[in-house]
Amino acid sequence: MLLNRILPVARDERGSALMAVLAVFSISLIVAMAVAATTLSALGFTGATRASVQATTAAESGVNAMAATLQNTGCPAGGTTATAVTAVPAYSASIEWSEYSTPEEAQSHGAWHAGCPSPSAQVLRITSTGFAQSKGVVGNATGDQRKIQAVYTTVRSAVGITATGAALYAFSSGGFSGSGGILAGTGAVPSVQVKNGDVTCSGGSPTYANVVVADGEFTGSGSCKISGDVYAAKKITFSGVVPVGGNVVGKELDINGALIGGSVWATSPSGKITVQWGTLVGGNATASTIALNGGNIRGTAWATGAATSVSGSSIDGNLTAKSFSGPGTVRGVKTIVASGPGPGPAAPAMPLVPEWIDFKYDMSAWTGYTEKVLSGADCTKAKLVAAMELPGTHVIDMRTCTAGMQLDGGTVVSLTGDKVIVANKFSFGGGAQIKSTTSNRVWFITPDETSNHQPNCPVNEGSINSWNGVASNPAATAGGGFTFAGVSALLYTPCTAVLGADIRWPGQVFGGKATVDGDGKIDYKPLGLPGYDLSTGIANPTGPSTPSGIVLSARLSIRDLN
Repeated sequence: MLLNRILPVARDERGSALMAVLAVFSISLIVAMAVAATTLSALGFTGATRASVQATTAAESGVNAMAATLQNTGCPAGGTTATAVTAVPAYSASIEWSEYSTPEEAQSHGAWHAGCPSPSAQVLRITSTGFAQSKGVVGNATGDQRKIQAVYTTVRSAVGITATGAALYAFSSGGFSGSGGILAGTGAVPSVQVKNGDVTCSGGSPTYANVVVADGEFTGSGSCKISGDVYAAKKITFSGVVPVGGNVVGKELDINGALIGGSVWATSPSGKITVQWGTLVGGNATASTIALNGGNIRGTAWATGAATSVSGSSIDGNLTAKSFSGPGTVRGVKTIVASGPGPGPAAPAMPLVPEWIDFKYDMSAWTGYTEKVLSGADCTKAKLVAAMELPGTHVIDMRTCTAGMQLDGGTVVSLTGDKVIVANKFSFGGGAQIKSTTSNRVWFITPDETSNHQPNCPVNEGSINSWNGVASNPAATAGGGFTFAGVSALLYTPCTAVLGADIRWPGQVFGGKATVDGDGKIDYKPLGLPGYDLSTGIANPTGPSTPSGIVLSARLSIRDLN
């Protein structure tokens, strides 16, 4: 009886246990499914992210390839270029262009034209689709293709003239102040080149440019900003929070608070790098002696002699030196060679700054141009405007006009052809404007008739101001609300050129002495001079600078279209 009463209870307990097991199994299954779903989602996201990075990089390669093809071998058939789908990187890129001077105008007029640009093109955009090498997984294909679009301004190559040279060349410099700048073009960053003397940058003028001082010192302070490299044959000094995007190479460096994105070298056999508080060197430091009086070197440091430090200073990478002293921190490996470690990493070579080019008045250099002489009673603003607005290409000779070329008083000049203005003085101001709807070029030239590789100014510019080293009556001035629209311009003068007071110069300046102050800017567009390579100073065979006749100038924008 007792057994009969117990057995049913046991059966009931077994059923309850089975239900408990099933419940636990169900919960485990749900958890496993959730984990699997999360894992798959994570794999999909990771794969899509990887694919997106690859596709974006490929799309950027397409933009660069199209730009290079356009300028080096000519416009590809149909204005498109593409790689095989299996290529690395894989992309497809196409061109559109407009005769309007800004992308906003082109958009508002519905005037973007597909295919190879015509000679009237002023803006150009490249749309590129990049394809990922490793596609997304678990059905996530969002990153397999990425599309980007870059917009450029353009300048047509003048036949017989090679578009070469720096954005600003000065045989000697009056310095840079204010909030101006050198705006970047495509490819290599544009340069500010100074052949002789010291350069002081206390404003933003060399922004977006390399600065090369061939035979002098460079001093940066205040709001000076440089996105490229700084080279100087002598000492380089930074005072205050001066951002430098690239490398700094000089005989000796004193860095007090600058933020340097690249590496630094003191090239003298006894050269010293002094790093003060607030300084950040993003790359490496190489010198005979390194003094860490504060600040941080994020890369490695190499001193053929002594390296010293103070508390709070640091080197994130390795240190190699003959000796090291002080409480500063070295987070990497310290290698001390009592006999000296020998030379460290080599500094990049200083870019060439050419000799002065003695550019004379010679009509035969301007192939296809017609000479127009203004003298005596014709030396008026009205006659000048009429000559500049003549159809076709002309060299306008104003050398005998005492006042030179003056455009002010709200005067508007509408170019219909390329022009060369030859005068001993130039004054741009008074709200005047030179404009073109056909992307014309204009050269403003004061000839240097003396063959001595030295600037020889034909006019008296007065005394030199002691406070800025600039002539009291410079022969070439630009500012005062003067504007250019749809025009590229080169100013060549063996005298002093002063850019300031909100001028935006669309091209190049090649001057005996040059200074940028106020908020003057140079929007770098290479034009060059006939018969010379402005990058080397050497006479060169003439010819168009690009097979397509188009030189890409400033890149206005680049954006993701996805």
